[in-house]
Amino acid sequence: MDETESFQSQLERNLNERIIELFEHPYYELVITSSTLTFLACLLGTGLNVRLAHAMRFERILLVQNWLLNLLHKYLDKTIYAAYETGLAIITGEEEVQQNVWKYVRSPQLALDTRSRATNNRLLVLRKLVEIQSRFPGIAVAFKSRQAGQTILNDVSVHLSDIQRDGFFSEEQHRDLHQMLKDQMMGIICAPNSLPASYKPHRRAPRHSVDRDRQRAPVHCGT
Repeated sequence: MDETESFQSQLERNLNERIIELFEHPYYELVITSSTLTFLACLLGTGLNVRLAHAMRFERILLVQNWLLNLLHKYLDKTIYAAYETGLAIITGEEEVQQNVWKYVRSPQLALDTRSRATNNRLLVLRKLVEIQSRFPGIAVAFKSRQAGQTILNDVSVHLSDIQRDGFFSEEQHRDLHQMLKDQMMGIICAPNSLPASYKPHRRAPRHSVDRDRQRAPVHCGT
């Protein structure tokens, strides 16, 4: 028992001496400073990793948000374009009714009522189209560009058929050219429903530019 107590006391004495030697070591402060800096560096690295992970997650959220916004804009442009195209078709139909109602209706009063109703419908739809064109000028630009491209390709297709009939092209060449025109037509049909427009709605021109345009405008004098 005495030997055990003496061994324990000797061990405690040796540990105390070692601790005292550690605190009195000439490089003790350097070791403590290095350990502290290492610990702080580990904490800083952990914090940076956490912030970097949050930043990458936020960037992914922004990418998904932009993708959803672009998808929503495309859907809205497609819907507005369809409404604009339908409105123009209605106006064309009402104009046909105004011009040809007398050919198919024998009663003058009924023909007059039909023509009056067609006129009112045309003005109502035209007012809505002007509103759409003012708020979304890119829709009108896309429609007119698509319509012009389709007209040009249709004219080229007719002219190509006439040339082929005259013997300038073989059947294979005509088939290849016709397929190329068909691909171009599909490209126009699948074109964006809204294109950049130079017209900016609700924007007033500076007064000096308006005055300059008035001064440059030619003056027509009556005889």
